[in-house]
Amino acid sequence: MVRGQIFDRESLRCTRQIGAELLASSRSVGWQSLLIDHHRIRPHDGEFVTHRTSDQTIVVMLAGEQRLETYSAGVWRPATYQAGTVGLTPGNKVERLRRRPGQRFDLFEKANLYIPTAVLAEVAEEHRRAGQPLCDVELNALAFSDPLLAQTAIALLHGIETGATNLYAEAASIWVATHLLAIHARRIDPGHYTPRPISDRRIARVLEMMSARLAEPLTLDELAAEAGISKFHFARQFKLSVGMPPHALLATLRFDAARTLLSGTDLAVGVIASRCGYARASQLNAVFAQRLGMAPLAWRRRQRG
Repeated sequence: MVRGQIFDRESLRCTRQIGAELLASSRSVGWQSLLIDHHRIRPHDGEFVTHRTSDQTIVVMLAGEQRLETYSAGVWRPATYQAGTVGLTPGNKVERLRRRPGQRFDLFEKANLYIPTAVLAEVAEEHRRAGQPLCDVELNALAFSDPLLAQTAIALLHGIETGATNLYAEAASIWVATHLLAIHARRIDPGHYTPRPISDRRIARVLEMMSARLAEPLTLDELAAEAGISKFHFARQFKLSVGMPPHALLATLRFDAARTLLSGTDLAVGVIASRCGYARASQLNAVFAQRLGMAPLAWRRRQRG
């Protein structure tokens, strides 16, 4: 198990470089295993260069909209970040960026999460198949949707408010590294595990799969195959580990992702329904009526005051 890795102190300088207002930070609770900064930014036209840090940087959009362009190989590549959108920058990479005002929001909020690259390397090594060569870990991506990472960032910010210890941050850094390597880098190969009774690691892998594929009609057979056991044994063990059946957790993940998009974006209900695994907008309306007693648009208006 990865223990004792400390984030690069250069990551503390990144907020000033990007011109952000710092709303909250794990600096206040003294976490050493990771750094998370909660930013509020008023976008304006103009270029800036990111500060160099050896840490893996994970940008999680929390509210509003950010239109960003990154310069690479002589070309500016655009990307749009909305609530739940994530971006990845590998350690020691300096990026030339320019920010454009969003079309609907004057301000946006995001979290920058910094994970020691040594944690990524050690997690990759822990899961490396026998005979597989060693290679560097590099996670570099523009805007993509990852509701589970978004919820993790929110949970970490809540941990700051409640005064969680570094043990909480350390466990989170290992989980985030595992999630990134399994889902976004495909560096953890589930095929190298030998059949055995289900473990927490297997449950975690299934949870990652569910979160990464919310829009798809996942079946119990597919989830059990990801865990590598029969669907009957999987269903029992999943409920024992998680506290609810797989279909109930999947419904919760989809509902939480829909709420995140409703509160942080102006996307139409039908678009949100499709992204979160609902067959049609009317199905999402029915779920909101059942759980919250109101329609999605009414809930959105209430959240925005």
